[in-house]
Amino acid sequence: MHRKPLFFVTVLFLSLTLAIPQASAGRAAAKKAYNKGVKLANQSDLDGAVNAFAKAVREDRKYGQAWRDLGMALRMKGQHVEALAAYKQATKLSKKSHTAFLGLGRCYLALRMPTKAIAAFEAAEKKAKRKPKAVAEIQKYIAKAAVEAKDYERAVKILKKITKKNKTDQSALSSLADAQSKAKRWGGAVITLKKLTKLNPSNKSAWLLMAQCHTQLNDAQSAKDAYQSACDLGDRKACLRAR
Repeated sequence: MHRKPLFFVTVLFLSLTLAIPQASAGRAAAKKAYNKGVKLANQSDLDGAVNAFAKAVREDRKYGQAWRDLGMALRMKGQHVEALAAYKQATKLSKKSHTAFLGLGRCYLALRMPTKAIAAFEAAEKKAKRKPKAVAEIQKYIAKAAVEAKDYERAVKILKKITKKNKTDQSALSSLADAQSKAKRWGGAVITLKKLTKLNPSNKSAWLLMAQCHTQLNDAQSAKDAYQSACDLGDRKACLRAR
């Protein structure tokens, strides 16, 4: 049997053993930088957080969590194109986590790319299927992207399911009323807005939208009443229309 020369075996062994502490040192440096980034992000120092997370991924290119949080910090700074690249890397490395896909979708949404946003949100929803609260949040984003894509009926369908499960979810009720009005479902929007204003009588935007829906339904008196409610909350233009 042909044997490797002793010198070759020795060099190979030394190269492998020397690589272990170097890799370990890189991971330790990456973890240290990542922890610093988390601390800075919690202190609202986004520039510092971006630098720290960027150092973490330089030290360890396979650090999925650091890629995700780099994307988050960049997105919060409004650098959505740069954030996309970081989130895409995170989705490749953290395949079981939904948060990177959620962040990816939010960037696409900010860049007015609703179709891609929906695809990312749907991927996030699949990853989060055992987390009901996360799924509900993701579904709201899918509905928002559907509205951006002018698929109002899909948005209405999603938001109706959410508000059926949680009748006091004001953000979902508000989004549902908006989607219903854009779908020209004026009567449905009025019903939703009545629920919303009952929960929060100080919601000026809801009263204004209700007035507009009543106008579309040719219900002048109800429109004036809604405008008066908005007027009472300080909207001067609504005061003029309530006369």
